[in-house]
Amino acid sequence: MKPQIKQLKLLFTLVCIIALLLPLVAGAKVSKSERDLILVAHLDMSDDTESEFWNKVYTFIESQGIRTAKKHLDAQYRKVHVIQTKTKDKNTKATRDDVVKLLSKVTGRKGTKAVDVIWMTHGHPKGKISLQKPSGGGNTKFSVGEQLAPKIKSAIGKTGQQKLRVLYSTACFGASAIEGWRSVGFKVVSGGRKVYTDSASSQPKFLKAWKKGKSFKNAVANANRAQKVDFWDKLLALSKRYKKDDLDSYRELKGKGCIAIDSNPGMKCKKNKKNKKNK
Repeated sequence: MKPQIKQLKLLFTLVCIIALLLPLVAGAKVSKSERDLILVAHLDMSDDTESEFWNKVYTFIESQGIRTAKKHLDAQYRKVHVIQTKTKDKNTKATRDDVVKLLSKVTGRKGTKAVDVIWMTHGHPKGKISLQKPSGGGNTKFSVGEQLAPKIKSAIGKTGQQKLRVLYSTACFGASAIEGWRSVGFKVVSGGRKVYTDSASSQPKFLKAWKKGKSFKNAVANANRAQKVDFWDKLLALSKRYKKDDLDSYRELKGKGCIAIDSNPGMKCKKNKKNKKNK
């Protein structure tokens, strides 16, 4: 019996050591060499009845979104991975499979501890987003929670899910997809309440704050300060394309809002009156 008792004592000691070390690991800082960023931009409108005009508009928006994000964050990550489609592209680049494969590849890298995503595609009510059709031009709608999340979770596994950190979405109705993204493994997610129009003014403010080490909550708050002016929402309200009541770029947030660019995905936010919602 003595050898068994010794083994049990050793096992108990190891469990205690691991329990003590886990909070330290979760609170450890993530260096530039340990974090990757994924940019997903697909705003193709070739299946729209007004495609000629709106494709030009959205192609410009898409390129500016990628350019702005890389300008601010290229030097802050080990690598910035880009999925971007252009109207002249002959091959598919932003299908659901393309997104899943890239997430699997990036989270599968051993040296990477945190993976962030800036999501720039069309969005729709009830948690849906658009990605490219496998056959080429045009879009296919997917429910993030029901059709995209299961594919991602299956591909990246539990280890990959642990590395997912923040997702900042510029998709219309992005707030309705927040729970779907969180089910994938992202620790904190933001998304616009309705039709998202103010990226030109709000995204640089978010990126600057995030780059400087501000918490995700504070960086999103910076973006929302731009929305208070409401210039872009009011401008688009003049277009017949959108209903006035559907224009609301204000970003909602759920998850660990205390996470910053150098935070470990497993960190815990301090509980106090100011951040009870950021569990």
